[in-house]
Amino acid sequence: MLKEIHEQPEVIKATQKNYLQEFFNDFESKFKNLILNKKIIFVGCGTAYHACLVGEYYFNKYTNIDTSSELASELRYKKINKDEKILFIFISQSGETMDTLMALKYIKKNKHSSIVITNSLQSSMVREADVTIPTYADKEVGVASTKAFTCQILSLANLSIEIGKMTNSISKKDYNKNLAILKLLPIKLKKLIINFTPEAKKIAKKLSQSDTCYFIGRNIVYPIALEGSLKLKEISYMHSEGFPGGEMKHGPIALIDKKSLTICLSPNNELYEKSISNAEEIAARNGKVIILSSVKIQIKSLNTHNVSLPKENFIDTPFIYTIPLQLISYYFALNEGTDIDQPRNLAKSVTVE
Repeated sequence: MLKEIHEQPEVIKATQKNYLQEFFNDFESKFKNLILNKKIIFVGCGTAYHACLVGEYYFNKYTNIDTSSELASELRYKKINKDEKILFIFISQSGETMDTLMALKYIKKNKHSSIVITNSLQSSMVREADVTIPTYADKEVGVASTKAFTCQILSLANLSIEIGKMTNSISKKDYNKNLAILKLLPIKLKKLIINFTPEAKKIAKKLSQSDTCYFIGRNIVYPIALEGSLKLKEISYMHSEGFPGGEMKHGPIALIDKKSLTICLSPNNELYEKSISNAEEIAARNGKVIILSSVKIQIKSLNTHNVSLPKENFIDTPFIYTIPLQLISYYFALNEGTDIDQPRNLAKSVTVE
């Protein structure tokens, strides 16, 4: 897993290069008939579902298309409107995830269009889909997905701005700006991995003094909070949950006590002040708080530890907040002595119901 965390700058560089040279260079001819006048539904399971949620925020920002996300295991048992034109975008690292594959076959029976984002071009889902968007993460061995996830959200970032440009939802200037940010990601992430590793080890020690860990975030980092929680559960078996920051006061704050630790994701955006307010509410109830943010001055409390991250733009925010959570989970699991690469009860590709 640690090897694959460190490989992320390189596979993201390779994926972005292939997109610009091969896949997205004739984007309009590939996608025009699929995209126009349609609703989009993202579909996935586990980590891939969290990528779907990130995609939903990207499309909400850069396009005017109505988008939503569905768990594959639930979608395949729901009634689908046959008369409504819907494009389904399926995400699966292996392309063999049973629930996702069956959901793809189900929507095909209902005559809807499909795109598959996958790292496995010889897979069953590729054969079923109308269009495949490959990721170039190379082979991922660790059961808990790291580099496959960041390549998936890179794919969604590119897809959203390409559709935004094609449908005139974003200007050429904004398109070029975002493309430039994505090209610089590998350098930014390589530096982040090196700089954050000592902090991850410190936070792992703080986690060992807690009974449970919560992750909170708003807007595009809410799915990253869910992903951070899933990583921690998968490889360390620690009880953990992810919440939207604004939902804490609607119930979850009752869980806060001195034995809990909350990791608060607080990018420097229009919701920063609200995010910090959530952290203050937790600290005031004796909960330990880790704040990850690019803003230097954060709340000062005996219960709070502030960690600085690189400055973010909207499109690179999910990447910048994902990697620290991967490192925290890895070093905590290492301290706990669990089997990090092959956690109990889990398989790399879930090919059964």
